[in-house]
Amino acid sequence: MPCVAISGFLTCWIKNGNYNTMYFRLDEYGYPYLLFSIVALFLWLEATAYYIHTMLHIPFFYKTLHKHHHRYLNQQLEVHEIN
Repeated sequence: MPCVAISGFLTCWIKNGNYNTMYFRLDEYGYPYLLFSIVALFLWLEATAYYIHTMLHIPFFYKTLHKHHHRYLNQQLEVHEIN
């Protein structure tokens, strides 16, 4: 998740001519805004991951892209007994 924040910050910084709206002092907005931001970011990331993953199960995308993801996960989750 820190990589997402860093890449988003850098993209915004470059696109807007070295200016962004990220704040570093808590007294600018306070704790309620900080907590709201954390919850909103979590919900946004979870929702987008869910809907993108659901879209990848459309037959065209599944056959061309997503099938390999499921094949990898099945091998990864295979359980072997240890004697």
